[in-house]
Amino acid sequence: MHKTLVALVSLAVIGWTSNPCHAQERRQTETARILADWDDTDENVLASLFATGDSRVGDLVKICRGRDQELHAKAFLVLDLIGSPETRACASGLESDDQPVVLGTSDTLSQDDYAKLEELFADERQKKQLACSEEDVPAIDESLSYALILDGSSRSISLLKRMAAKFKACKVEDLLSSEIVVNADALERDARTSAHNLVLESETFESQLRHSVSFIPPELRSNASIRLLARNRQDTRMLVEVSYRSGMKCGSGYYVVLRKTSNNTWNYALIERAWIS
Repeated sequence: MHKTLVALVSLAVIGWTSNPCHAQERRQTETARILADWDDTDENVLASLFATGDSRVGDLVKICRGRDQELHAKAFLVLDLIGSPETRACASGLESDDQPVVLGTSDTLSQDDYAKLEELFADERQKKQLACSEEDVPAIDESLSYALILDGSSRSISLLKRMAAKFKACKVEDLLSSEIVVNADALERDARTSAHNLVLESETFESQLRHSVSFIPPELRSNASIRLLARNRQDTRMLVEVSYRSGMKCGSGYYVVLRKTSNNTWNYALIERAWIS
């Protein structure tokens, strides 16, 4: 997964003037080119996009409105990681050949997010204990399940319990996307004490953060790899890669976004699975 450093060179276009419109168009072309060339497992490019993302929001929104679904998906990921309010609109245009996936679109769950999930999991067949199958289960992105766990409110916990009951009733609790929700009680207890108001010092950053990775199996946390990939220009958000190996072939990696609080501590804002093997 780790690749050599990719130098992001600004696109040189002969004949551009100092006209602000030309400068904006040149930047949009550059952003589209970076996304097109980007292998989304290359963390160095992602780190650069995260660090400069706030200045590229307009470019990313324009890409979201285009027809290229691959570029659209990459633009969505960047907007999501940088915490842009444009993430929701970008998500609405994503297409899928399979069952549509309900995506998280903000660091903070909105009333609309709750209402949509509560409607999806208000299945009368579940209440009457009628038979259901995998096809009856809404596809929920893992980051949205983690968002409910990190929120930890009574409404989030109630919703997680309803989702877990649905997964168990339909006998899909062993699926990767369902496992998080089924184990939400333990994950939420860990997150309540370890994912908020973190005091992170540069000298002990890895060891401090390693104690907060509640989404990794407890027996694997001590050997987890923690890498700070990037900070945004305002130093209010950090992008961290967390990964672990279990044996020679098994393992998983995550992108974690930390958001600075008003008292200069850090909270988990987003947990997004990056890869699994």
